[in-house]
Amino acid sequence: MLILIMCNPNGETYQLSENLESLKEKLEVEKETGFSTRLILAKVKPDVEFGFGSDGNFFAEEIIDEWYKK
Repeated sequence: MLILIMCNPNGETYQLSENLESLKEKLEVEKETGFSTRLILAKVKPDVEFGFGSDGNFFAEEIIDEWYKK
């Protein structure tokens, strides 16, 4: 399973998919036009924890792409 996390000043939104290309396209659109300040595309496994550590770093099975607004 894949997850795209879109962080912005008002919180986060999440999109789950099995389609990597679809989420990569969404990530690129969010970079250009979205309100997001941080984007994370990651692979996660059922029944395995993923999330943000106390220092704000994201952990998952595999982080495919991560972007921060400059």
